[in-house]
Amino acid sequence: MDKTRNHVIFWVGYLVLINCIYIYLKIYVNSLSNYINFFFRLLVGDIIIIVLTYTYLNLIFPRYLSSKKYLSLLGISFLCYVSLSVFIYEINILIYKLYHPKYHIMTLRECFIFLMIPYFRVLNLSITFWVLKKLLSELENKRVKEIELLELSKSALKTELLSLTNQINPHFFYNSLNLLYAYSIPYSDKFSKNILALSQMMRHSIQENDINDTIPLEQEIAYMKNYLYLDSLGSDIPNENVIIRGNVSYRKIVPMILQPIVSSSCQFGEKIIFEIIIEQNRIILVNTYIKKEALEFFSICNHYDNIKAKMVNKYYQDISVIYDSETKICQIRVVILS
Repeated sequence: MDKTRNHVIFWVGYLVLINCIYIYLKIYVNSLSNYINFFFRLLVGDIIIIVLTYTYLNLIFPRYLSSKKYLSLLGISFLCYVSLSVFIYEINILIYKLYHPKYHIMTLRECFIFLMIPYFRVLNLSITFWVLKKLLSELENKRVKEIELLELSKSALKTELLSLTNQINPHFFYNSLNLLYAYSIPYSDKFSKNILALSQMMRHSIQENDINDTIPLEQEIAYMKNYLYLDSLGSDIPNENVIIRGNVSYRKIVPMILQPIVSSSCQFGEKIIFEIIIEQNRIILVNTYIKKEALEFFSICNHYDNIKAKMVNKYYQDISVIYDSETKICQIRVVILS
């Protein structure tokens, strides 16, 4: 809306100024004798200027000037000039028939001459607007790029600071936990064991992986045991029952890949048992627990369906859920890609 209003204000001001100067010059030289002829030419000239200016800006220049087809541009301009001259000549004949003898008809040659000044005004305006439009567009693009570079610079700085913070804080807490563990040994074996488990979990979360982003399976199992141990604190039912079948040595796994199943079992079950079966080309995790009374089985199924949608074909080969409604025993079987 603002753009249209600005265009209207410009054209009203421009045409009023140009036409006032033109009328004054005509009166000054006493050549304003035929008002119908004069104002017709004035009106037609103004309409031609407006229509041709927008035609050049929106159609001709984008197609020919942008692609540097200068000969085609000259040919199109000449064709428009000739076509408009013939069109004005035909309108002159029509008005002559309506207003004869008040109206002085122009010959085709006079139409060519009459159109010459408005046409060059059109070219002047169109080229000026086109250059200004290009300059404004380049300035806007430059401003946008500067803003994007500034945002990228801020983002990079923020990421760097966050990375430094993430490097400092975990190591600081890990070292502090080790110190607390050393101080707590003489006072309480259970308390020191809790601190040691938490410290080992934190060390596991901040350690660097190998080139394939994997870690030894033994480390992941140790993390799982510590998680189950800490989760069972304050409860009379231990959750540390982890059975390993097969040789875990030299087997590697994506870190934290067992955690969704482990944390889910602590959330939904009691008397949790994990069985890890090592086969030649795969690792099978069997999780068995008694469902908590307050939970509905369908909500548990929905939870494991979400895990399945995210993990299967990426990290898991398959995941299945078996539930016995009489014993309330739920068994989760996960086949892990290895």
